[in-house]
Amino acid sequence: IFVPLHTRLTSTILALLLKDRENTATAGESKGDKKDDYKAPSEESRWDEKVVEGERPLIKRAVQVYIAMESNALKTYRENLEKQVLKETGVFYSAKSARMLSTLNCPDYLVQAEADIAREIQLVKDVLHSSTMDELLTVVRTKLLMEHQSTIITRPMGVTRLLHLGHRDSLARLYRLYAPCGHVAMVPISEIVKDFISTKGSQVVRTARVAYSGGAKQRKGMPSFGDSVVGKLIVLHDDCYKLVEAAFQGNPLFHKALKEAFEYVVNNKIEDTSIGEMVSTRLHNILRKGGEARGMTPEQISHEM
Repeated sequence: IFVPLHTRLTSTILALLLKDRENTATAGESKGDKKDDYKAPSEESRWDEKVVEGERPLIKRAVQVYIAMESNALKTYRENLEKQVLKETGVFYSAKSARMLSTLNCPDYLVQAEADIAREIQLVKDVLHSSTMDELLTVVRTKLLMEHQSTIITRPMGVTRLLHLGHRDSLARLYRLYAPCGHVAMVPISEIVKDFISTKGSQVVRTARVAYSGGAKQRKGMPSFGDSVVGKLIVLHDDCYKLVEAAFQGNPLFHKALKEAFEYVVNNKIEDTSIGEMVSTRLHNILRKGGEARGMTPEQISHEM
């Protein structure tokens, strides 16, 4: 007696869910056709209150009837309704992600993806059983983020560009979105961060080489010149450390990227002296002469050590 009712309820609920999703998603999408025309959706446009107030209670009641039909209700719910919801969700976000990639740059794509995930979380709370949450979000994140990760993070306005521009809000959003996807999602992002830090450190070294060969060698000599180079690298390290803590929530994988990037930098040389030797000389002078003689407070000495 329940089988025909299952089938009819499933098709009805799916139709209502699809209409709801299309309405709320369209409310948050850009109407422009070009990347430059895109504006991040406002909080008001991200959610269509009429849809929520008008149709979601109806869908919720239908789902409750579905679950109440049998004693083994969740098994029936999962094998019939949930399975179809997950399938249709995958189809929906496969198509939507393709549209987004054709019109949005990396920061705007992330804003839209974050809004879509928030909507799906609310959809489950409003309509479906709570046990559907994890599986539905896995499908959404797979279609929006994981299947396109390489394309998203390596775009002209991708992670490298965001790092150069210092857009920590966008980098933090990137981390928030990909962190639930696990270690495999973090590795390519951390590699880009490591390359960026290595490049910045190498630029300091290259500039120092040019300056040293261009006259600083005669004016200062290596000990004094090396001290200046190390000072610049310490400032860079501090900035990158703050970046890892703020944008990437101090994730150990990104601290490892920072460590490996600076290991590469300190193995560089200016003439016959490595950066590592310059660091050792600077620290030796602080300990031998005392930081106070260099105008450093005890806190600054502790920090530098």
